[in-house]
Amino acid sequence: MIVPIQSLMGLSDAPGEMIDRSASVPAALIRAKAIEPGTLLWRLLTDRRGKLLDATYVGHHAPDKLGQAIRFRDGTSVSPTAMVPAHRADLDHTIAYGSPPGGGPTTASNLGPLHRRAHNLKTAGFMNLQQSERGVFEWTTSTGHQSRHTADPLPTVEWAHSPPEASAA
Repeated sequence: MIVPIQSLMGLSDAPGEMIDRSASVPAALIRAKAIEPGTLLWRLLTDRRGKLLDATYVGHHAPDKLGQAIRFRDGTSVSPTAMVPAHRADLDHTIAYGSPPGGGPTTASNLGPLHRRAHNLKTAGFMNLQQSERGVFEWTTSTGHQSRHTADPLPTVEWAHSPPEASAA
């Protein structure tokens, strides 16, 4: 279901809609469902005309599809000292989730695969991590040493300007 934030917060009774836009859903019903255990929420940022500008999962653990996309993007742990495969690493928030208040969102620009030892060093304050842009991880150690991790680009091929000739059979 999709609902304006004002309705979700009880500031309006404007109805929401089913994802496929097949039916309206009363705001009171959406508010009741939103507080049920296990409910997953996404924040969809739109312009005034309803054009989607950004989508953010509002929760600590990344949904499977987001996690898989991040693992595809990075390939390995984003630590400068290890090449642990991404599927064996935790998805770690660059800016800690919920800290500061309203803190680090669960988005591709704030997540990266990080093996447990590097995660613990970061959490303990021995290493500072920032993402200057999505997928570019900049590390600073407590001694001031800096390192940058950028994943290898994904494979691409230029599109042909015209379709290949069909072979005569």
